[in-house]
Amino acid sequence: MSAEDSAAEPGVQTMNQPGKPRPWLRWWWPVLAMMAMIFLGSTDLGAASHQSRFLVPLLQWLGLGEAAIRGIILAIRKTAHLSEYALFAILLWRALGRRPILRQRKPWPLWEAAWPFGVSVLYATLDEIHQAFVPSRTGSAMDVMIDATGAAIGLALLWWWHHRGSAKTRA
Repeated sequence: MSAEDSAAEPGVQTMNQPGKPRPWLRWWWPVLAMMAMIFLGSTDLGAASHQSRFLVPLLQWLGLGEAAIRGIILAIRKTAHLSEYALFAILLWRALGRRPILRQRKPWPLWEAAWPFGVSVLYATLDEIHQAFVPSRTGSAMDVMIDATGAAIGLALLWWWHHRGSAKTRA
């Protein structure tokens, strides 16, 4: 069966159908966009000196001391690590399994999270190595641990959400 024959069949999508997105792009563009966002955050643009230009004056205006301001900025930065890698791992899970997140709440075994988790940790490691070569940034093994924790939290929440939804449909 040629690509033209399969294009005529309903429900069969080929890479050459005009006007149709490529199947892999539908699942992988969010992952690639997230990777680009993480990469850009690892450049000089993501340095603390740039991020605190607006927040520090606001916190000073609120009357907070220098130690409190440093603590708040650190908490914001580490929370950003957690959340961006939680989302990254979820997007990887979705792309690797090629399944929607919200429409089908079917249970899935937790071991399916191994690949998205591993890729997330690998990307976090490469991201920190990249930061080590940016003059205004430093690479940190602690940040890799925070990123890995974020990926694990994201995948665990996704697993819980799917299993919780499937339990409701069985009851």
